[in-house]
Amino acid sequence: MAAGVVRTVEEVSALLPVADAAEEATPRVDRRTLVGMLTAAAAVLAVLVVPSMVRPWLDRDTGLVNLADTVGGERSVLGRLTGGFPHAPLGVPSAGGQGGRAAKADRIVLSAGKIRESFGERETPSRLHALGVQQLLAGRYDDAAQSLLAAAREQPYNARYLSDVSAVQLERARIGLRPDDLPRALASADRARRLDPSLREAWFNRALAATALSLNDQAKQAWTEYLARDSASPWAAEARTRLNELAKPTPAAAWAGIAQQLEGEITSELADAAVRAQMTEAREFIETDLLPKWAAAVESGRNGLPELERVRLIADAFQRLAGDALYVDAVAAIDRAEARGATAIAQLARAHRDYAAAATMFVEDRIDDAAPALKSAGDAFNTSNSPFAHRVALDLGAVAYYRGRADEATEVLTELQRRARDLNYPHIGARVTWQLGLIAFAQGRLGDAQARYEETLAEYERIGDAEQIAAAHNLLASLLGYLGDEALAWKHREAALPILAISRSPRLTYGVLVGAAAAVRRQDAETALIFQDAVIQNARSSGRLVGVAESLSQRAEILLTLGRRPQAATSLDEARTALESIPDASFRRRMEVSVLSAESILARSHSPAAAVQAATRAIELVDQRR
Repeated sequence: MAAGVVRTVEEVSALLPVADAAEEATPRVDRRTLVGMLTAAAAVLAVLVVPSMVRPWLDRDTGLVNLADTVGGERSVLGRLTGGFPHAPLGVPSAGGQGGRAAKADRIVLSAGKIRESFGERETPSRLHALGVQQLLAGRYDDAAQSLLAAAREQPYNARYLSDVSAVQLERARIGLRPDDLPRALASADRARRLDPSLREAWFNRALAATALSLNDQAKQAWTEYLARDSASPWAAEARTRLNELAKPTPAAAWAGIAQQLEGEITSELADAAVRAQMTEAREFIETDLLPKWAAAVESGRNGLPELERVRLIADAFQRLAGDALYVDAVAAIDRAEARGATAIAQLARAHRDYAAAATMFVEDRIDDAAPALKSAGDAFNTSNSPFAHRVALDLGAVAYYRGRADEATEVLTELQRRARDLNYPHIGARVTWQLGLIAFAQGRLGDAQARYEETLAEYERIGDAEQIAAAHNLLASLLGYLGDEALAWKHREAALPILAISRSPRLTYGVLVGAAAAVRRQDAETALIFQDAVIQNARSSGRLVGVAESLSQRAEILLTLGRRPQAATSLDEARTALESIPDASFRRRMEVSVLSAESILARSHSPAAAVQAATRAIELVDQRR
């Protein structure tokens, strides 16, 4: 028996540590000591010695039980710890920050001393685990992470250890010490519940992590799955409360009620409320609803004055609350055209109608169709001396970028940035720096890209556009992740994730989900599938074939990482089908890079020539963008 245990130890000790713990400098149990300890234990068991000699092995977590009793009805950690800790309402962070003192700290330290005494000087996984829990409760978050990750390294298939790793990662993310621990918490909890489906703590922490990551659909499912395993405990009551919170209308859903009010009489108070609640939605409302309705009224032979008054009220609210004069100036241009006569007003009405149609094409990724319509609308706005010519110039700059004409886009956007600053058009100015940042990134000028993104964020923070603030944070998160600064990237990504509940824009929410999925993939490919399924769901629900093709190819790459080649091939077939259905050639070429990349990886093992061919084509397409 002892020999069999030794062979098992030899095999287990060769296992690699868990991937997401690699960055921590953790103590490690001496291999020779571990082999000797288990050999001795096996010998004791083999000869059936006195039970009191065996009990320390069987009751090795007694210290945790005592620690749970010490904490009692207090809870300073968001996550659920293993070891029988009772439920309690969440209070303040354990120590109000790293290195402080927690509630009942003296008794926690005393319990820690007993834990040390019970194990002596042996750095066993159980001792590291118990010590890590004590450190977590005492507010020593980094020490706790070090100890718990060390225990999990030594026993990578111990679900309890992994679940408690997720608890410390949740806590460090919650108090802002390590925002990049949030996806790790999801990965750790997800691995723990796969290892031991009966471990309720892991299911609870997994649901907490999904909630914190703003993956509302996945969080609802996770809480439901937890309640299927625990429906009566105090922890279940908290789970039910959190599930009910997720069922409440999001800011994005709440806009439907505001929009319904805006269909009736618009007052200054209602206009202000709309702009405050959802500045981006209010902007879309004035550009794609109110102004086209005014244009339709004029073109139908009516004077359009009631419709123009509705535009005027929202325009005033934008200038009052955001300092954005674009729409007030647009209304002034309409007033001037009205004074010049029927021909002038008809020309301007046609320009607004055409712009709304072109903007719809642009949102639908029909770039080649949108370009000539935008150019025609821009010419008409220039003739009418309307500031919407600048709005069109912004979209034409984006068209040039998507078509791979970086120099043309830069020239248009640089001039537009100056004008937007002079005329007090902050939204246009912020979108200009956004696009200039994208161009800089594509050209490898990463410092310039970061500077432009930071300008974008600062401008949207100044005017208070919550949706665009989140989008700007996502730009910075993606860039910093690319540069390898995951800690700072997740600080920005954490600020970006609320956009999933704020925005109704498929393009913006898709971008946030894609960035988060890529970041999680670097931590744990299995857990990344949770994010990737959300990405695919987003793309399919919006009908964006561009997103469907890209997200399915990304899913294929994750599946290839996990060694699931048949599933990867299926995802790639679906991605190629979606790609070929994209009507716009510019977007089709752009998205083909992602599909070719995954196809190249898939082909490496059975057809190197095909792999090289796919990779070469992808490189050619990338070079065309510069």
